[in-house]
Amino acid sequence: MSFDPDTAAAFTGANTFVGNIAGIDFSGTGATFSLEAWVNGPANQPASDTDTGPVIIGRGRGGNGAGGVNGWQFLLDVESGVYTLVVEPTTGTAARASAIAGPNGTWQHVVGTYSQANGLVIYVNGAASGSAAAPTGGPLSSSTFVTIGAGQGGVSPSFNVYFKGTIDEPAIYDKELTSAQVKAHYCGQFGAGQKPLVLISPSPVTQWIGWPITLSGVVAGSCDLTYQWYKGSTPLSDGATITGSQSNILSISSLALSDAGNYYVSNYNSTGSSNSAAAAVTVLATPTVPIPVSGLVMHHKFDASLIDSTGRGNDGTGKHTFGPTGSTTTTVNPGPANGGLFEYVTGGQIPNGQSFAFKGLHYSSQANADPQQGGAMTYGTNSYYVNLGTRPDLKFSSNVNFSVSYWVRLPNGFDQGDLPFFCDATNSTGGKGFTFATSYGSNGVFAAGTEANSGAWAWSVNGVRIEGPWYSLNDAYWHNLVHTYDRTGNGVTYLDGVIVDIRPVASAGDMTQAAPACIGQDPTGSYSETGSADIGDLGVWRKTLSEVEARGIFVAGTNGLSFVDITPSIKPGPGAGQVTVTWQAGTLQQSSTPSGFVDTAQTSPYTFTPTTQMFFRVKQ
Repeated sequence: MSFDPDTAAAFTGANTFVGNIAGIDFSGTGATFSLEAWVNGPANQPASDTDTGPVIIGRGRGGNGAGGVNGWQFLLDVESGVYTLVVEPTTGTAARASAIAGPNGTWQHVVGTYSQANGLVIYVNGAASGSAAAPTGGPLSSSTFVTIGAGQGGVSPSFNVYFKGTIDEPAIYDKELTSAQVKAHYCGQFGAGQKPLVLISPSPVTQWIGWPITLSGVVAGSCDLTYQWYKGSTPLSDGATITGSQSNILSISSLALSDAGNYYVSNYNSTGSSNSAAAAVTVLATPTVPIPVSGLVMHHKFDASLIDSTGRGNDGTGKHTFGPTGSTTTTVNPGPANGGLFEYVTGGQIPNGQSFAFKGLHYSSQANADPQQGGAMTYGTNSYYVNLGTRPDLKFSSNVNFSVSYWVRLPNGFDQGDLPFFCDATNSTGGKGFTFATSYGSNGVFAAGTEANSGAWAWSVNGVRIEGPWYSLNDAYWHNLVHTYDRTGNGVTYLDGVIVDIRPVASAGDMTQAAPACIGQDPTGSYSETGSADIGDLGVWRKTLSEVEARGIFVAGTNGLSFVDITPSIKPGPGAGQVTVTWQAGTLQQSSTPSGFVDTAQTSPYTFTPTTQMFFRVKQ
């Protein structure tokens, strides 16, 4: 199947797609196929749904909800910003081949190939960009039609995962294209006389030591095109940590301090050559002090207290709600007197086997606890949690960017309901406000056995919500989660320093409501889900953390270090003519000019009566 090569279809990212394409079936172990399209879309794509991103070509449906036949027989989509080929078996886990590139505002040739022998391979612009083994049993059977430009994220018949951009020459083959055939298809657009033309130069990168980076250039030109990457004036070659030195995508698998420098790619063919602009690579050393992250408005270290260490007063109060339908609430302090249900904890490990360096808080809630009264959905409650109050710092309106970071440890095999880690939304995920919680597992109270993402993370900002992949948290290790929100752009989730989800949040709207924020429960204190967790080093910022900052929190944590905001704050008072300088950590420096700072011996808060102009900063 192919479309007119001289025209392309534009997809708006909502309510436009090509559907009801019948007669294509690749189920079973003997199936081979290839999916192909020219694609031009922005990097900022519409929302995903659970395990399905904006669909380019697909047959099947995603795993959100239950009550029907889920699963993708084949799917070419965009997940976490990159092109992905998905094949799902009748039983077991879907196979995913993720490229190292995604939509970037230029025309890209994207191909996914499949066979039981060779598995899944995804190509971008004629070159293999990712692969995965074929699932046992081959692709599942599906009663759905093939669609282009949109798909179903779950069992509902409505389409909700839309591609935004233009798609040209989509094609489906009942055979596995060879790498030579894929390259020939890609090269066909240029003919024989196009000299290299740089469309996009590599972008500067700042990254932590030991982490990977990718530099890429987009070049048009006839297909005897060759590439050579340079660091400064030195040509690079593959080996050790470097791959792709003679391709348009250069990868360094583990940065060393010596990798810092300027990189560019040179491009050649029989009709000429061109060079990209140079991109600076900056390598950040392993932190030796808590990393500075400005904009911090709440920081709970759970260091034997529920005090906000920022000094902004966003302190918490321990609560115990119990009795029929949560009829009684008392104030309690975490500690042994609570029978192991609400106490400070230490120890444990992170997934790489290192010891967890921070202290944490253990909390628990029990639905169906005696005494009970009322009907089938009216339960007794026994919940321990922290009430943070209704704090202006934790209200994000309709336009306030914000970020949240925390370490969390779930019991091994946990698969219960969405008891919140941290939220101000009544009834947890999906309520008005924000929620960070476990995914709704198969043993949840309200919908036991109906959900698809046991043992994972979840979040919601008003009606925008997501559950992470199966069993990504419930291994009894401490994991770091960072969620960042650009209210006109995307919400990004990092799990142990790695981006695992990107989705638009502009539609979330106004999150303001009067309920308090809580740790371990919803604002009522009696949300009827049973569960327990340990939470540590909880931070909130009224800004969108950068990728370097978000990843740096995990990097610092693996070295036993936290984060801190060293930006000094200056306010008038408390007395007439006085000013007070406060800061969270470090050494206060002062000067009468914007340069020439010297250390002071002052501690925060520092109150004085100024007699002349003064400038302050903090040295860590």
